[in-house]
Amino acid sequence: MSLPSQTTRTGVRAGRSATVYRRRKRGSKLPPPALIGGFVGLAALGGLAFLIVRIVAGATSGDDSAAQLASDEREVETESPTPATPSARIEPRPTPQSTTPSIPRSAERERPTDPNRVVIDQGSRRATEETTRAEPTPANTSPVVDPLKPAVESRLGDAIAAQGERGGERSTPPTTPSRNENTTAPSAHQITTQTLRTADTLIAQSDPLAARELLSVGLRDNSLTAMDRSRIRMKLSELNEKLVFGPVATPGDPITESYTVRSGDRLSTIAARRELATHWRLIQRVNGLANPNVIRVGQSLKLVRGPFHAIVDKSDYRLDLYHGPPDDPSRWLFIRSFTVGLGEQGSTPTGRFKVRLDSKLENPAWVNPRNPSERYDGDDPRNPIGEFWIGLDGEGEDAVYTGYGIHGTIAPDSIGKQESMGCVRLLPDDIALMYECLVEGISRVRIVD
Repeated sequence: MSLPSQTTRTGVRAGRSATVYRRRKRGSKLPPPALIGGFVGLAALGGLAFLIVRIVAGATSGDDSAAQLASDEREVETESPTPATPSARIEPRPTPQSTTPSIPRSAERERPTDPNRVVIDQGSRRATEETTRAEPTPANTSPVVDPLKPAVESRLGDAIAAQGERGGERSTPPTTPSRNENTTAPSAHQITTQTLRTADTLIAQSDPLAARELLSVGLRDNSLTAMDRSRIRMKLSELNEKLVFGPVATPGDPITESYTVRSGDRLSTIAARRELATHWRLIQRVNGLANPNVIRVGQSLKLVRGPFHAIVDKSDYRLDLYHGPPDDPSRWLFIRSFTVGLGEQGSTPTGRFKVRLDSKLENPAWVNPRNPSERYDGDDPRNPIGEFWIGLDGEGEDAVYTGYGIHGTIAPDSIGKQESMGCVRLLPDDIALMYECLVEGISRVRIVD
């Protein structure tokens, strides 16, 4: 039998032991072993994945570097005659996406920034292969323009634009395709058509002088065909029929002027006093005077000022009448054309001539140079040279040609053919006009093939 005190102590001790056990259990926060094991496994897997990624990345970078190194070595071997040294270090770089071949960095440093800059190899004093030279700038010179030859560089587009602005209408000039534009240049027919239309517009706007200037520029355009120039010549002839040979003087026209008849005037004295360099019969023609001896004081007359010149184109059986200074063909202005007859078997000589002094004759007598017994008086209707004769003297090396001239004909069917003895034939009305325009000792005549 136990004592009470002992029982109490035992129960207390037992209770204390139980109490201590419960305290230890509540105060400990350590995770269970299974959770700790999961954490350790996840950490191991993450480390393994990181190692795998690093290994793969290192292998890829190594492949890229090797490929770039091989590419650079090939480029150096191709573009440089000197092989790269083994100690040279080439930095790996990404493979370029462009299809343009890569350039060694040494070449990139030497490449000129200006495309027109000349890169010189200081050792050899020769330009490198990538050297580019600027195109030479043409000299600002104005060569003498031959009326027979079109201008070397066409300026018709500028003339059309200028005249369009002058006439109150901006015309679009023919465009020239640029190097950077895929455009088609206008044809010769289009250029001619545009020129004629612009001229018609200027004429409708009462500016015939601007129209004549434009057409004259067009006549020199080296891109036009023979047919296109023929169209322009026809338009100019039509225009000058009014400007030059019509009864009204156009203000500002350097070829014509107005004159008021004074007491004692005669057409011949007016032409001499005004130094017109034309025959007095031209005054009668343009003013429509039936009788040249009947003019009255105060009467207004139109005068035409010369000098005029002629160019005979044998290939086209054509004589072109020009106006301008004798010694500056670049300033000659086309007036009109005539159809001519030429020497048989091409016997009309080519060269430069001047109207011979005291050679212009009306109703001339004629002796056949091949048969002196064949003679014709001036009023003889059988006279083969017609009513007018204009003698020619060769100039310079062409001075060997003598006895040639421009004359009329009694055989109209011979015009446009080779039937004369070498002279230039014109129809009766045409030779009469030429007789009035060409002046002895001043007017020039050129004959070309």
